Amino acid sequence: MRKTVKVRTDKGKLLLDFYYKNVRCREYLGIDNTKQNWRFAERLASEIEQKILLDTLDYVEYFPESKKLELFGISRKKEYLFSEYANKWYNTQLKKYEASLISKSTLKQYEYGINKIKLTGFYFKKVDDIKKKEIEEFIIDLKAKGLKSKSINNILTPIRLIFNSMYEEELVNDNIMLKIKNIRQEKVDIDPFNREEVLRFLEYSKNKYPETYPLIATMVFTGMRVSEVLGMKWENIDFNDNTYTVKSVIVKGEIKETTKTVESKRVINLPDILVEILKKHKTNTFLKSEFVFLNRYNKPFTKTANINKVYWKPMLNKLGIRYREIRQLRHTHAILSILAGDNPHDIAKRLGHSNLLTFFNRYAKYLKDYQNESKLQNYIFAEYCQNLNIKNSK
Repeated sequence: MRKTVKVRTDKGKLLLDFYYKNVRCREYLGIDNTKQNWRFAERLASEIEQKILLDTLDYVEYFPESKKLELFGISRKKEYLFSEYANKWYNTQLKKYEASLISKSTLKQYEYGINKIKLTGFYFKKVDDIKKKEIEEFIIDLKAKGLKSKSINNILTPIRLIFNSMYEEELVNDNIMLKIKNIRQEKVDIDPFNREEVLRFLEYSKNKYPETYPLIATMVFTGMRVSEVLGMKWENIDFNDNTYTVKSVIVKGEIKETTKTVESKRVINLPDILVEILKKHKTNTFLKSEFVFLNRYNKPFTKTANINKVYWKPMLNKLGIRYREIRQLRHTHAILSILAGDNPHDIAKRLGHSNLLTFFNRYAKYLKDYQNESKLQNYIFAEYCQNLNIKNSK
């Protein structure tokens, strides 16, 4: 059967091209021309095509802002309340999530932002009546309540997208969000553990918590993000080359076969001591899951909350070590690598930084003369290398 509703593209945007009541219609979907979006558009086209054949198409349901509504004798709503359009926009995002076009964490971020917006004075105003000053006052109020800049910027994201969408559909005369800048984010909180502390909690976890010892050791010796370590899979470890390729992450309980940035998808050289630890650990989890690190129920750790509550916090408390979040092991790796004499370029590459500027901005005060060959293994763990009969680098 020949398709009557066709997906087309115009200037990188997708649209549907079809005839309805003997009128040619070209309705833009407001989404970019990508493979995923094209599949979504194809499904939508099939749905509309079926309704046209059955004469059950409610045109305004699919294209509420279409210029064709008047031609078909359908009243077009001239003005929107922000709340009305926000609900419509969110329902579209929900459909995108159901079609696997956006992630669960992205949808939750949008939902969180809209829930905050609902408390504002402009939420129930007509969209063209909302002023830039009202958005600025909203930001000030969020800041006064103690929200960090990153959280505020995340809340602003759905507002930006909603106004962009309204502007593209010619529902507002001015996109005021183009005049609102993101708040400058606070510097990353760096509070590393020192060499002696690392040795103490590695030794303690090895004896007391053997199930999480390899996870902690991996963070210390690779500097990977917590999400990257939780998402580690055996298939991505090459014990012939002693490398790990970062391909998957677990963020807020959601497994993603993608990384934070292009640079985050990287190959990390594993030091000999960590290779030995992971080989021994493989006998415990390899046949139980594709994931490297498992909880007591043989499921991957999806959040750090349980690790923190059951293992990390009690361990630091027992050892008398000042509490810092487990994510500080990433900064600990970076700083101890610097003190050990590693090349900053190599450290930045291991960390998956998008550029050296990020690395230098964060760790400049710890930098000193460095050597090309990594000395981290010897600097932290010489005695363990000896115990495992691993020859130290010179």
